[in-house]
Amino acid sequence: MRHDQSEALYQQVIDDVYACVKYLDRGILYQSIHLLLRSETSEFKQQIYDEFDIQPDSSRSRDLRILSQWTRAIENLYSTIKQSQIKNLAGIGEQFEEFISGFSDSVKGVLQPEKLEEKKMEEVKWIIVGACTLVGVGFCIKYFNDNEQRKRVQRSSARRAPEQGQAVPVRRPPPIPGALCLVVPAQVASSLRIGDRLHPEDIADLIDNASFFLCSTLTTASQNEQGLVLTEDPISPNSQREVYLKIFIDEGRNLIDKKIPYSLKTSLSPNTEFVIAQIACLRNLSGLEVFNRI
Repeated sequence: MRHDQSEALYQQVIDDVYACVKYLDRGILYQSIHLLLRSETSEFKQQIYDEFDIQPDSSRSRDLRILSQWTRAIENLYSTIKQSQIKNLAGIGEQFEEFISGFSDSVKGVLQPEKLEEKKMEEVKWIIVGACTLVGVGFCIKYFNDNEQRKRVQRSSARRAPEQGQAVPVRRPPPIPGALCLVVPAQVASSLRIGDRLHPEDIADLIDNASFFLCSTLTTASQNEQGLVLTEDPISPNSQREVYLKIFIDEGRNLIDKKIPYSLKTSLSPNTEFVIAQIACLRNLSGLEVFNRI
């Protein structure tokens, strides 16, 4: 791949992912990797999340710390290789240096702090570049090619539609991540852990057992969480305590702002990813005024 092609590819990938995550306050690295690996299995993605301790509700600062630690490890490895007197390893070091140089050239046009209007934009783009690095060049190319293929199919269908009397296909909008926040009895939540992946039927069961619920954007969920009094008390199946659950939703378009449990349950899709992002006992019911009471 020529340098100009490489630069265009990274620019397009980062722009596409940025359009999907730019409004997120939390979980940016998690969601970026989810998008880049969307055609891969959940098990494969979970391996990466576990390897680097990437959480669906991580703050931007935590995402940046994870990437900083990983970058330092790579730099240390490269330094060791470069200083090696073994010919083959030295050759690998030179190849790695060439790769890093090429990668830096490819993204330096994307990350231009003097042109960025806000610190958040700069941080989000650094996180996306980090996500691209973690998943590898091959998956970025695959993501790019898949996107280009979808665009070609859409353009082809649009050209044929007037001739065949077909409706012009509507371009699928980027996903809108969300959070389903619930208050359930401790005996229901005692077996759940942060990072657990749930099926729609699991979500429906939790809704049936909830006394309060609210499905919103991640930003709204984080703001509402500030008003709750959460504790680090153990969640026992024999306890009478109420437990707060926050469940990350990778595509919440049809779920956000649903106020009736039945409507929320019937809108659950098997293609949606549900991951527990927070679980904690409530000290009291303060802050639940904004939730829907069942």
